[in-house]
Amino acid sequence: MLSLSQIIALNQQERDEWVRERIAKHFVAGRVLDVGAGTAPYRKWLGNFTYVAHDFGKYEGVKLGGGTEYASLDVTSDIVDIPLESASVENLLCTEVLEHVPRPLDALAEFSRLLKPGGHALITAPFTSGSHQEPYHFYSGFSPGFYAHAAEQFGFDLIECSPHGGFARLMAQELGRLGAVYESLGRSGFDSSVPDLQGLLVRIANELMQLDPHLNMNNFSIGYHVVLQKRPA
Repeated sequence: MLSLSQIIALNQQERDEWVRERIAKHFVAGRVLDVGAGTAPYRKWLGNFTYVAHDFGKYEGVKLGGGTEYASLDVTSDIVDIPLESASVENLLCTEVLEHVPRPLDALAEFSRLLKPGGHALITAPFTSGSHQEPYHFYSGFSPGFYAHAAEQFGFDLIECSPHGGFARLMAQELGRLGAVYESLGRSGFDSSVPDLQGLLVRIANELMQLDPHLNMNNFSIGYHVVLQKRPA
């Protein structure tokens, strides 16, 4: 049985595994532009590529993967105006960034400009999300329809758009968050006749994790994992 903290940690662990597998499947020799790289958590898997870390570099709080410091950045700019030549990168990575972009469709247009024909972009972003990394949080999440529209508009083929869990998996994660808040409050001040909420949350969350693969409810998810391929000119 997983603890609530382990269930919360699965969010990033599952996303990281998807990114690692898709890098191996889709990326080709050449440059990888990591857009909104932050702490550059995926640099470790890109040693065989020319790695280019990009970010706007203005957020001062805790970043994805922990820590408040940016990795060493090669390019610092607005995501919709990255100072690299058109069709100059073979591969592009953008993870958990689009919700922090005021003009996300313009960002997808910029990805299309930068990628060489045949090049792949790996994108992850939440579909259901609380506010985070303020004041740079603008959207709760992005749907398959958003990615299909962007692909058609900006010259991509939508190779993959996979939900990161379904409704039950999402609920398990949110119960984990609730449990973390409850634990931080302690039991002082609570009615002693109330059953152990923490233990109950653990049992329900684990049951939801087991149930999720058997439900066809992917219209609710933590987020979507997306592969786009730039069409030939």
